[in-house]
Amino acid sequence: MSTLTEHDLQSILFDVMVKRVDENKRQLMYLFYIIHRYKQLKTHTDQSIVPRFHFIGGKTGIGNIRSKMIVKLINIVAQKLNADGETNTKLRIIFIPNYNASKEHIVVPAADFN
Repeated sequence: MSTLTEHDLQSILFDVMVKRVDENKRQLMYLFYIIHRYKQLKTHTDQSIVPRFHFIGGKTGIGNIRSKMIVKLINIVAQKLNADGETNTKLRIIFIPNYNASKEHIVVPAADFN
Protein backbone atom coordinates (compact mmCIF):
# COMPACT_ATOMS: atom_id res chain seq x y z
CA MET A 1 0.00 0.00 0.00
CA SER A 2 1.11 3.52 -0.67
CA THR A 3 1.81 5.69 2.32
CA LEU A 4 -0.18 8.85 2.69
CA THR A 5 1.29 12.19 3.65
CA GLU A 6 -0.36 14.60 6.05
CA HIS A 7 -1.36 16.73 3.04
CA ASP A 8 -3.06 13.68 1.48
CA LEU A 9 -5.00 12.99 4.67
CA GLN A 10 -6.35 16.54 4.76
CA SER A 11 -7.85 16.21 1.28
CA ILE A 12 -9.59 12.84 1.82
CA LEU A 13 -13.36 12.70 2.28
CA PHE A 14 -14.55 10.17 4.83
CA ASP A 15 -17.80 8.62 3.62
CA VAL A 16 -19.49 6.54 6.34
CA MET A 17 -22.35 4.06 6.15
CA VAL A 18 -23.06 2.41 9.47
CA LYS A 19 -26.23 0.52 10.30
CA ARG A 20 -27.47 -3.02 10.75
CA VAL A 21 -26.45 -5.01 7.68
CA ASP A 22 -29.48 -6.29 5.84
CA GLU A 23 -30.31 -7.00 2.22
CA ASN A 24 -32.73 -4.05 2.14
CA LYS A 25 -30.54 -1.51 3.96
CA ARG A 26 -28.60 -0.30 0.88
CA GLN A 27 -25.17 -1.67 1.77
CA LEU A 28 -25.12 -3.71 -1.43
CA MET A 29 -26.11 -0.72 -3.57
CA TYR A 30 -23.48 1.36 -1.76
CA LEU A 31 -20.88 -1.31 -2.56
CA PHE A 32 -21.86 -1.19 -6.26
CA TYR A 33 -21.38 2.59 -6.14
CA ILE A 34 -17.87 2.11 -4.71
CA ILE A 35 -17.05 -0.42 -7.44
CA HIS A 36 -18.29 2.11 -10.02
CA ARG A 37 -15.94 4.75 -8.57
CA TYR A 38 -13.08 2.24 -8.70
CA LYS A 39 -13.78 1.54 -12.38
CA GLN A 40 -13.82 5.30 -13.04
CA LEU A 41 -10.45 5.70 -11.35
CA LYS A 42 -8.98 2.84 -13.40
CA THR A 43 -10.25 4.16 -16.74
CA HIS A 44 -9.72 7.90 -16.21
CA THR A 45 -6.30 9.13 -15.24
CA ASP A 46 -7.77 12.52 -14.35
CA GLN A 47 -6.09 13.65 -11.12
CA SER A 48 -8.98 15.93 -10.14
CA ILE A 49 -10.97 13.08 -8.57
CA VAL A 50 -11.39 13.74 -4.86
CA PRO A 51 -9.95 10.94 -2.69
CA ARG A 52 -12.65 9.17 -0.72
CA PHE A 53 -12.34 6.54 1.98
CA HIS A 54 -15.51 4.56 2.59
CA PHE A 55 -16.19 3.28 6.10
CA ILE A 56 -18.85 0.58 6.29
CA GLY A 57 -19.94 -0.80 9.62
CA GLY A 58 -22.68 -2.92 11.02
CA LYS A 59 -23.80 -6.18 12.49
CA THR A 60 -25.81 -8.95 10.90
CA GLY A 61 -28.69 -10.87 12.37
CA ILE A 62 -27.70 -14.23 13.83
CA GLY A 63 -29.51 -16.33 11.25
CA ASN A 64 -29.44 -13.90 8.34
CA ILE A 65 -27.24 -15.68 5.80
CA ARG A 66 -27.73 -13.07 3.06
CA SER A 67 -26.48 -10.31 5.35
CA LYS A 68 -23.42 -12.36 6.21
CA MET A 69 -22.75 -12.87 2.51
CA ILE A 70 -23.00 -9.08 1.98
CA VAL A 71 -20.38 -8.55 4.70
CA LYS A 72 -18.17 -11.19 3.08
CA LEU A 73 -18.54 -9.48 -0.31
CA ILE A 74 -17.68 -6.09 1.21
CA ASN A 75 -14.49 -7.55 2.66
CA ILE A 76 -13.53 -9.26 -0.62
CA VAL A 77 -14.01 -6.03 -2.58
CA ALA A 78 -12.12 -4.11 0.12
CA GLN A 79 -9.13 -6.44 -0.20
CA LYS A 80 -9.06 -5.94 -3.98
CA LEU A 81 -9.43 -2.16 -3.89
CA ASN A 82 -7.08 -1.55 -0.97
CA ALA A 83 -4.33 -3.68 -2.56
CA ASP A 84 -4.39 -1.74 -5.84
CA GLY A 85 -1.34 0.53 -5.80
CA GLU A 86 -2.75 2.78 -8.54
CA THR A 87 -5.90 3.75 -6.68
CA ASN A 88 -5.44 3.09 -2.97
CA THR A 89 -4.52 6.71 -2.23
CA LYS A 90 -7.77 7.83 -3.86
CA LEU A 91 -10.21 5.09 -2.82
CA ARG A 92 -10.32 2.65 0.08
CA ILE A 93 -12.91 0.60 1.92
CA ILE A 94 -12.65 0.15 5.66
CA PHE A 95 -15.10 -2.30 7.21
CA ILE A 96 -15.81 -1.75 10.90
CA PRO A 97 -16.74 -5.13 12.42
CA ASN A 98 -19.16 -5.50 15.34
CA TYR A 99 -20.29 -1.92 15.02
CA ASN A 100 -21.95 -0.61 18.19
CA ALA A 101 -22.69 2.64 20.04
CA SER A 102 -19.20 3.00 21.52
CA LYS A 103 -17.65 2.80 18.03
CA GLU A 104 -20.32 5.19 16.76
CA HIS A 105 -19.04 7.93 19.10
CA ILE A 106 -15.66 7.69 17.37
CA VAL A 107 -16.67 7.19 13.73
CA VAL A 108 -19.63 9.53 13.17
CA PRO A 109 -17.98 12.81 14.30
CA ALA A 110 -15.07 12.12 11.92
CA ALA A 111 -17.32 11.59 8.91
CA ASP A 112 -17.63 14.06 6.05
CA PHE A 113 -20.65 12.14 4.71
CA ASN A 114 -22.97 9.93 6.71
